[in-house]
Amino acid sequence: MNARIASVAALLLALVIPLKSFAEDQTKLTPAQIADGRSKAQVANTLIIIGRSAKDPDMLLVAAKLLSTVEAPVADPKATSADGKPVFYDVDGLVAEAKSYSANRSAEQAPQSRNYSGFCHYEYLCDSLSCGYEWVC
Repeated sequence: MNARIASVAALLLALVIPLKSFAEDQTKLTPAQIADGRSKAQVANTLIIIGRSAKDPDMLLVAAKLLSTVEAPVADPKATSADGKPVFYDVDGLVAEAKSYSANRSAEQAPQSRNYSGFCHYEYLCDSLSCGYEWVC
């Protein structure tokens, strides 16, 4: 019986040690790095959504540049694999997609400033939980 327990314990130990080693190999990010990565991922995702809908290569290139500076893969919330695992954004794929939209560049004009009338505007406000732009009139 003791031999059986010892062999089961040895097997469990053999399974646990590689998992622990693998977890230790992961880079430990500081809270500031995590917050920075989260912000960049959110902005990049928004730029990808807008860039794809407008077929704007510049937005996709900026998104790709942001994603390339994040310390970990960033999941595409619109894509899932067959096995249910997350699908991560591919920076090279975004650059290639942006190049496919470059024909639109010749038709685009530089953005122009607009004159706004009225009191309503977007204001950056914070509450106890978060900050963000709110429509204020």
